[in-house]
Amino acid sequence: MLKAFALVLATFGLLWVALYIWDQTEHGQVDYCLDAGGVWDDEQGRCKGARPGYDGP
Repeated sequence: MLKAFALVLATFGLLWVALYIWDQTEHGQVDYCLDAGGVWDDEQGRCKGARPGYDGP
């Protein structure tokens, strides 16, 4: 039972790390920008026109 719990905990930990790494990539930043109502500027590599609470790149 303890091994199963450790396996589940390790799986969730790896998933959390993978999602954190994805969020740090440009794809994650573009997704966050679009979710915030902004437009991603590929030339400048930044978000434009997002809602006031947006604190992206």
